[in-house]
Amino acid sequence: MTPEEAKGLVAYANQIDPRVQANASTYEVWHYALTRYPLAVAKTVVMKYYALTVSDDTGLPAITPGIIRRRIVAELDRVQGQRSALEATRQHHQIE
Repeated sequence: MTPEEAKGLVAYANQIDPRVQANASTYEVWHYALTRYPLAVAKTVVMKYYALTVSDDTGLPAITPGIIRRRIVAELDRVQGQRSALEATRQHHQIE
């Protein structure tokens, strides 16, 4: 993710949730935290967070780059686990 893309992602999150501050420092932090990830993936995480997360009585906290990173890593781990399971199944069937 480029600095400009990070700025756009912050603006997107701010439009959904005004508690996400849109300023130069926020842009820098979000870029630093998310530089390794594609904008489309991070934007999908933001959208799913606000569209699908069930909150308790205290309400849903504003999204942060840390939340986005954790969710991206969790999804990558899930996909890798599925790939490993499929490969193990293929190898098992080849042995038989």
